[in-house]
Amino acid sequence: MSTINTVFNHFEEVVDPTLIDCYIYELKAAHLRYQFLLRHIKQQEKYHLTDTRRTFLMTAWYDKAIFYHMYPLGMTGAPFANPYPVSDGAADGTNRDVSADSRMDELMQWIPYLESLHISALYIGPLFESSTHGYDTRDFRLIDRRLGTNVSFRSFVDCCHEHGIRVVVDGVFNHTGREFFAFRDLQAHRDQSPYAGWYRNVNFGWGSPLGDSFGYESWHGIWELPCLNHKNPGSAELSA
Repeated sequence: MSTINTVFNHFEEVVDPTLIDCYIYELKAAHLRYQFLLRHIKQQEKYHLTDTRRTFLMTAWYDKAIFYHMYPLGMTGAPFANPYPVSDGAADGTNRDVSADSRMDELMQWIPYLESLHISALYIGPLFESSTHGYDTRDFRLIDRRLGTNVSFRSFVDCCHEHGIRVVVDGVFNHTGREFFAFRDLQAHRDQSPYAGWYRNVNFGWGSPLGDSFGYESWHGIWELPCLNHKNPGSAELSA
């Protein structure tokens, strides 16, 4: 559990981490799916004296929160395939090539309605730049450009907070998509790639079903989702 408690999301390099109340962190889906990252959760601590013993009780805001789940790509009717080119690694989060008609604005229109339902926490995701359905991440630093920009997401979170709604981001760091920069470099340079150790069970003695000249471990046999090797220091920095 120490990994979960120390995880740091590179998305915080672009978006102010104080905006996010907590993360849902998927380290290994089969065993630790949707564990709360408590790093940014403000917990309320209470002490009670019982006879000569002091009992420590801790309650967190989410214990009594009423959650609403948003799958933003589907909720806004975003195109299934991401039409934007793969990031060259120099993106700053403003995404100037994104249409002015941000789908984050469309999601924002739901917030007053959620407040009327007494929703107190929003679980939103997947959110990061991906190739198709959202879980095949290709850039952890960006809001999916089919939804808008990091700036428009900040406005969305601000609006949620103004209506008394906390925001929980579904961050999936167990795997990436095949358009993630490290996997593309592995495809191009094989065992000479500096990212050859970033993925689990990479084997240059056989090829993947998708035509790669090497094999690798994928999430539940879905080859579009190569699993990251968190034992590798470079890969671990993505979520540490």
